[in-house]
Amino acid sequence: MNHIERLTRERNETREVLSDALDMVHDLMLYLHSSKFAGVDNDYIYVSTDLLPKVCDIRRKLRG
Repeated sequence: MNHIERLTRERNETREVLSDALDMVHDLMLYLHSSKFAGVDNDYIYVSTDLLPKVCDIRRKLRG
C-alpha cells in the first residue's frame, strides 16, 4: 500500500469516527431536550445514570 492510499484510508476512518461522535452529541442534545426534562419541575438530570454514560461513550468513540 502506498503512502497516498494509507493517508486516504486514515482520513476516511477519521471522518467516520468524527461523524459518529457528532451523531452521538446530537442524540445527547435531543435527549436533554426531551419531555423527560421539560418544564420547571422536571429540569433535572441524574449525572451518574443519565449524562455520564453518554459522555463516556462519546469520549471512548473519539479516543478509538
